[in-house]
Amino acid sequence: MSRDEQAAPRPRSFLVVAGASVMATALAACTPTAPLNLMAPGFGATVTRNVAYGSGPRQSMDVYAPSRRIAGRPMVVFIYGGGWDSGERGSYQFVGQALAARGYVAVIPDYRVWPRAHYPDFLEDNALAVRFARDHAADYGADPSKLFLMGHSAGAYNAVMLAMDRRWLGAQGMDPARDIKGVVGLAGPYDFLPPKSDELKAIFGPAGADPSAQPIGHVDGHNPPLFLQHDLGDTVVYVSNTE
Repeated sequence: MSRDEQAAPRPRSFLVVAGASVMATALAACTPTAPLNLMAPGFGATVTRNVAYGSGPRQSMDVYAPSRRIAGRPMVVFIYGGGWDSGERGSYQFVGQALAARGYVAVIPDYRVWPRAHYPDFLEDNALAVRFARDHAADYGADPSKLFLMGHSAGAYNAVMLAMDRRWLGAQGMDPARDIKGVVGLAGPYDFLPPKSDELKAIFGPAGADPSAQPIGHVDGHNPPLFLQHDLGDTVVYVSNTE
């Protein structure tokens, strides 16, 4: 593991950070992230890379912690998108740096993707990453009782599914209603039955026709709070999902 030392301003409202500091409006589906990484603040974060949360080749995470060590900071696990068939944590350093610069400990995990993985493999990986992040929160100055999830596109599906469908975090001994303080979903697909593309049909298999594979099927009034944001002009993930 390597560390890059960089000084952290005071924390701000979580929703403000989610809506503005993470450049949510710039995260239209499939937008290249390299320019955003170049614009990311080059200060305020201590980055711990290649932290293994499991034994698989894609079961590692990067952790961005404010350089000014203060115990009890909130922690955000950010799950990137990529259509469940691509993506890697190094492309989203701008998210980790933006959150850490404002006083949050940000965790960005990799996870298994298609064609080597299918539903629900990516949910199981993300649930394992969230459990690991909670268990090791204090190592990075975070409070495990202040745990938030955030995701973009397919990653927003993953984050919201972890919060809504108790099976995945439940398998890790967690209860989303108790252990997750809030969820931010950016341009996520939450209600896309039936899957239309051949790739989606392959990724989700027979479960693709099952309403239980959709986040909207698990809304029961006992879920963590959600903040959902969407570009009204998004033609890749339709805004009807967020509406």
